[in-house]
Amino acid sequence: GDKLLRQAAERLTYLARQDDCVARTGGDEFVIVVGKAQGKVQLEALASNVLHSLNRCFYVDEYSIYLSASIGIACYPGDGTTVEALMQSADLAMYRAKAKGKNTHTFFTEDLTVAANDRMALETELFRAMDSAAFEVHYQPKIDIGNGAVAGCEALVRWKRADGTWIAPSVFIPLAEETGLVRRLDMFVLRKACRQQREWREQGLGNVHMSVNMSGRSIIAETFVDDVLDVLGREDMRPEHLGMEITETAFMSNMSEASRAIAALSEQGIQIYLDDFGTGYSSLYYLHTMPIASLKIDKSFIDGINAPFNASNELVKTVLTLASGLGMSTVAEGVETREQIDFLANNGCGIIQGYIFSQALSGSDFATYLKSSAASIAAVMA
Repeated sequence: GDKLLRQAAERLTYLARQDDCVARTGGDEFVIVVGKAQGKVQLEALASNVLHSLNRCFYVDEYSIYLSASIGIACYPGDGTTVEALMQSADLAMYRAKAKGKNTHTFFTEDLTVAANDRMALETELFRAMDSAAFEVHYQPKIDIGNGAVAGCEALVRWKRADGTWIAPSVFIPLAEETGLVRRLDMFVLRKACRQQREWREQGLGNVHMSVNMSGRSIIAETFVDDVLDVLGREDMRPEHLGMEITETAFMSNMSEASRAIAALSEQGIQIYLDDFGTGYSSLYYLHTMPIASLKIDKSFIDGINAPFNASNELVKTVLTLASGLGMSTVAEGVETREQIDFLANNGCGIIQGYIFSQALSGSDFATYLKSSAASIAAVMA
């Protein structure tokens, strides 16, 4: 690593002019301070030269190593009048370059500061929300289209601000993952879901099968399996009434640890659902070797059913055939039209989840839905 950094430094120093300064500020971050005023075209040329230079093969001992880089550019005085301000602006631009796919350069713009401040404020709000019971768990029904009955539900976390507005899961869940709060959030949802299932049971509504999403961070935690079983014991819920929904990307992030956890949970009777199937790193190998009970077909494929110039029909058919051949059940999520239901039913999909039947409901509303579900499902299917 040190030898590689030295070679990178030599290449950057070679590109610098007499009035420029090249410095390593820590880790794998370098800064070039351009000595004389340059226009945007000249700075872009320098950035391109840096990328080209760093993209060429490095030879370290017996290894051939290839690097990429992300470059953020800040200009005095518009982007800052102090060293600290310019460094901060360049840093924000660099992270924007990373977000764009890496190995590129980005100039600082004022919206980056606004976005950074908004993110910091939301991050602070997220930490407070974890301690103030601001999160709720709602439950979306899963419908067995073979018998027209509720087959279970998926527990979905919701965040309601003090002012009554809702923050979308697509906003706060990635933030929870980045800040390390996602494990607390996962276990909160699991506890609430198991407790709710017990309450429904005590109300005479039977053992509703409950599915809970789990992040990659939670799955690979050393105590994950013990933590899950402890919650089940405390909430008096049998493992066979619980399903874990795990995305392909979460599974692939650390396959060995994830496989260990999946196998241990499956041995206890907990069903494993592979969520968003087809959108990540689909692998026939782990479908064959892991105890996966069900594949969930992502909404993006469901949306494309019967759409012109779209391959979704064949893709969905392929997934359904694959699952059937491997002895797995299938769940289609995001179903919104009768046309989609008919296509899925005709091609062997057993369970459907989507707004055409119901949105995610509070615990009490879901109990009400269960009591009248036969009539409402029949109305949709008529």
